[in-house]
Amino acid sequence: MQIVPSNRPKDEPKFYPYEEYLKLPRNPSKWLIDGFLPLGWSSVYAKPKAGKSLLFLSISEALINEEIEWEGFPVTNHGNVLYLQIDTPREIWADNMLSMRLKPDRRFNFFCADAWTTPSHPFNLLGSKSNAHLYDKDNNPITDPEWLEHEIQRINPILIVVDTLREAHNEDEDKSGPMKMVISALQHAAGAGRAIAIIGHSKKDSPFTSNSEDDIMDQGRGTTYIPGKMDMIIRMTRKELHWKGRAIGYKKLPIKQDERYFPIIVRDAEESKSELSRMIDNLCDNNPGISKTNLAAKLAAITNVSERTAYRRIEEWNQQNEARLKALDRLDKEQALPLKLQPLVPYPSPKCSENLWDLPLH
Repeated sequence: MQIVPSNRPKDEPKFYPYEEYLKLPRNPSKWLIDGFLPLGWSSVYAKPKAGKSLLFLSISEALINEEIEWEGFPVTNHGNVLYLQIDTPREIWADNMLSMRLKPDRRFNFFCADAWTTPSHPFNLLGSKSNAHLYDKDNNPITDPEWLEHEIQRINPILIVVDTLREAHNEDEDKSGPMKMVISALQHAAGAGRAIAIIGHSKKDSPFTSNSEDDIMDQGRGTTYIPGKMDMIIRMTRKELHWKGRAIGYKKLPIKQDERYFPIIVRDAEESKSELSRMIDNLCDNNPGISKTNLAAKLAAITNVSERTAYRRIEEWNQQNEARLKALDRLDKEQALPLKLQPLVPYPSPKCSENLWDLPLH
């Protein structure tokens, strides 16, 4: 299902009776990724180089490719992604983007602006006409927030990512008044019906730093106004992902990096791994001569995950069944199956002689 984000006009300013209020326009789902990323505000923070940006490249990939799930969470809406990257140099960020595996025939796209494609450098969500660097055809100044609002209306994204919020304004991030103005400017530009993720950094370590449920709300840098405004708080370390929101309690799951350095959630307990191994063994036994591509398709169907996730699970199974995987690899080559999806750059699996992503994604 796709929700088309609305640039709907504001409703009539008044207090509405119960029945009338429930008839006001709203999205049919409150989630973009069910149980993890809501339609609304999310704050994501971690130490530098922990993988925050790569986390949202992974999420963007699922939204744009219209995947049915992301890391085991159902993806309830799909659409364009607008990514304001004003923290990482273009040379590094472009390489990160090349790691995304986007369908060539996709309906949606990933739209990115960096520090050198925004009107001003540094970019300023509270920029005024007096310091504008962009002008319209009538020589009227266009401020940074006006430019951003225009781009959002043009692209109509379902997800907006600001990476990082600290680089998008010149205010004191420890003061609630200025930060409220920054968030209000971003809200005005974004309009209604979208997911907005702001990326930031964790506070410096201290003897009082911990990973508990209570601390997730106050371990991001800056004023407490930010976590109070958010619908979801996501804290990331190199080994764990913590999140807590208005519609969901505190959750925590272990993570690791895949071969692209994208963070992936480690969900399977030992018994679940055994069950998965049994499923794959049964599929191979009941389908003699099946290729790895077709094996991933069948596993995806019975476990209700995307074929990409199923393929990754087969790769994990590979570690204990290397000989069988090599036979599947040979069958894939012999059958020369047509490829519907080609990666932007090759990322060969260390266990396979062919490209890891040789399967069509639906």
